[in-house]
Amino acid sequence: MRAWCAARIYKWRVQLERRDRMSRIETIAETEGVSIEQAKRIRELEAVGWAISRHIDAELALDALKQAIPPTPTAAGRRAALGTAACRTCVTTAWRSSPGTSF
Repeated sequence: MRAWCAARIYKWRVQLERRDRMSRIETIAETEGVSIEQAKRIRELEAVGWAISRHIDAELALDALKQAIPPTPTAAGRRAALGTAACRTCVTTAWRSSPGTSF
């Protein structure tokens, strides 16, 4: 039953979107005085413009977020800031994984 309902809702959504697209194409053709084919191309270019606009907005929001959150120092950065060569865990891990050692 649920699959049928989901399929029906999807079908209605697709039909509604198609009707909206055709309505916009007819509006463009009437207001701009162009053919239906030209109006379809204009509508496609509008869609691309909107997609690019949303992408740019998302990129700007991400850049603003990156600037608002201070960077987290990495382990190597913390060691360099403290002036230590390596922490005990790093040395132990390196020793255990080196060839010829058994643990």
